[in-house]
Amino acid sequence: MNTLLTAINERRFRNGDQEQTMPLRLLITASNELPEADSGLEALYDRMLIRLWLDKVKEKSNFHALLTSHADSQPQEVPPPLRVSDEEYQSWQRQIDKVTLPAACFELIYLLRQRLEALPEAPYISDRRWKKALRLLQASAFFSDRQSITPVDIILLKECLWHDPASYQLINQQLEQLMVEQGYQQQTILSKIQNFNRQKRQHIAQTQAHRALTFAPAKTLMSRKLHYSLPPSLTEPVLTLILQTPRRLHDIHVDHITVERETLQQWLNKGGVFKARLNGIGFAQGLEARINAQHQLEIVDISLQPSLLALAENVPAQAVPAALMDDLEEATRLYHQQRSLFHKQQSCLFITKEWVARIEASLLDLSQQLAQARQD
Repeated sequence: MNTLLTAINERRFRNGDQEQTMPLRLLITASNELPEADSGLEALYDRMLIRLWLDKVKEKSNFHALLTSHADSQPQEVPPPLRVSDEEYQSWQRQIDKVTLPAACFELIYLLRQRLEALPEAPYISDRRWKKALRLLQASAFFSDRQSITPVDIILLKECLWHDPASYQLINQQLEQLMVEQGYQQQTILSKIQNFNRQKRQHIAQTQAHRALTFAPAKTLMSRKLHYSLPPSLTEPVLTLILQTPRRLHDIHVDHITVERETLQQWLNKGGVFKARLNGIGFAQGLEARINAQHQLEIVDISLQPSLLALAENVPAQAVPAALMDDLEEATRLYHQQRSLFHKQQSCLFITKEWVARIEASLLDLSQQLAQARQD
């Protein structure tokens, strides 16, 4: 064991009292089983940087190739154009050394490390392994014609940090979550969009409260219950009332209703079922309506979420404050910056298209949310 560890770490082979230098470039091993805990093989296993789990052949075409191939009986030679000379190999090493680790990528790696350390089921990952893994990321960037590591290169850690099949799945899950939430600042952009939507709703709610249809309450001598009547200014036989927050009523997205003036007055006087046409079409349907504590008329949906009602002529287009729009523009600017960065960096020789597609999908979702924020 010590002889093998010395060969791996120091590129030296001890044979009795003699020691020879080994021009070792790559060490490939194979095993039918993974080392068990306390087997004495942990140190050796930790030196195996890239760990590839190979399952049995599943695809029919691959199984056919396995059965019919005679590659094992024929000498395998590397074509001259693909051979790597000592000079070229050494030149690569010097250039890989120069590949930098940007601060943003370090933060991603550190965040992954923190998340894994917080999970009881996560495997132990030595500092040596993190250090060696960084070298792999540098090589990935170099062979992809980049001068620095990118978030896409970090995906390669999925082949370095696992210990057994269970941890292999865990590492993949954590890396995917990291890439689609933090790889290109998706979570930061999403937080900006959510903050904009929240402040916009608050602004609209404050504005709409002053425009809601409000009734003057009055008490009769014979009853302590409040009674309401329509303002004298409402003379139209059919009133169009705008839902200041559109709701889903009777499985229809509703932003306004129409109600006959006499029907509304009767409901104010006697209560009962409030009937109105949804979006001004079809026949009048029963709705859950009430007068709130501010004596304003509101409609309630099936989830008990209310929406104030206002006369159509009292609801101008909602003007979003300039400061809020500036926040949305900042989120949009950051989105375009990160998306442009992703398109420049997504080309990587060692990352499958499926991983790239997952990041692309997360950015597309942000694009849709930005568009929705502008429309609402």
